Amino acid sequence: MNVQIGDWVTSSSSGIWRVYRILDNVLIADASKGTNSIDLVFSSKFLSESYKPLFKSECCSPSLVRKLDQNEMNKLQLFIDENPDKFKKFDKRSPKNVDGFCDVFFSRPDDKSAEEITNYFDKNQKYKASEISNLMDTLNLNWAGNPSWRIEFKSSDHECENGELVYTFNKVLEF
Repeated sequence: MNVQIGDWVTSSSSGIWRVYRILDNVLIADASKGTNSIDLVFSSKFLSESYKPLFKSECCSPSLVRKLDQNEMNKLQLFIDENPDKFKKFDKRSPKNVDGFCDVFFSRPDDKSAEEITNYFDKNQKYKASEISNLMDTLNLNWAGNPSWRIEFKSSDHECENGELVYTFNKVLEF
C-alpha cells in the first residue's frame, strides 16, 4: 500500500480527501466466504471536485485511493493558503464514524417470524468476524435456497480486536 496517514488523496468518491486511518490485513465477515482478509483506507473529505468545502468520511479499498500528484498538491496548497479558516475548520474536525456491515443470507424458516429470530440475538453481544458463520450454524439459520431473509451485522466504526472486525447484531431483513 503506498498511502499513509496524513496523505492527500482521491478516493472512491470524488473530491480531495486526507487519510486518517488504515487497517492492514484485517479479517472481516464475508457472507459468501465466511471471512476475508482485506486492507481498508479511511479518509476525510475536505473539498468537492469544484473545490467547495464538503466534510465527509468514508473507507474503501486501497486500490481506489490515489495520492495527489504534484500539480494537484500545488492547487490544494494554494486553496489552503487563500482559505486558512476553511482549512482550520477541516483540520479541527474529528472524522465521523464509518461503520462496516455484513449481511448473511439464510432460508426463511416456515415456523419463525422475523421478530422471533431477532430475539435470538443480544444486541450488545459482540462477535468476531470468524465467529459469525458458526453462530449462524448454531442457530440453524442456514442457506438452503429461496425464499430467503438476511441478518445484518454491524461493525461500529470498523471496531477491531486482534486483527478481526467485531460485529453486533443489527437487524433481520425480510424480502
